[in-house]
Amino acid sequence: MRFTLVLWILVLICPLSVAAQHEGEPGLSLPEDTVAIAHSRQDAGSLLLAGTGGMLVGAFGGGLIGAEIDGDSGLDAAEGAVIGGVIGTSLAIPAAVHLANGSRGNLRRSMLVSTLVGGALLGLGIAVERGELVLAAPLAQLIASVLIERDSGR
Repeated sequence: MRFTLVLWILVLICPLSVAAQHEGEPGLSLPEDTVAIAHSRQDAGSLLLAGTGGMLVGAFGGGLIGAEIDGDSGLDAAEGAVIGGVIGTSLAIPAAVHLANGSRGNLRRSMLVSTLVGGALLGLGIAVERGELVLAAPLAQLIASVLIERDSGR
């Protein structure tokens, strides 16, 4: 137990001490453009991570709610869970990315595009009877939400 506690403390403190060592070094100066590029990459990674969390929460939460509303307990007819999962990801991914961006972007536009992308891929997947298109919807929503938040959050 003590070893685990010490390990977590070291993991949490080490990045702070490394960052503090680099801030005040004389003679080490980077152009402002380089710092901005490195900062924007870090933001994209955190937005993707938050969006992935929103995707998991939205898919499972929406899927459970959709399955409960559908009322069918069989796995052969899981339309309610699929539709609920797409609706859940359409709302949760943009919200998580927006919160990770410090509420600087345009949440309405991100939710609108995410809903349109999810609905279009769901409808296309049902029309051509290809489940892969429905599974690609959350990934397309994640990419669209991150791009919209980064663009409108400047």
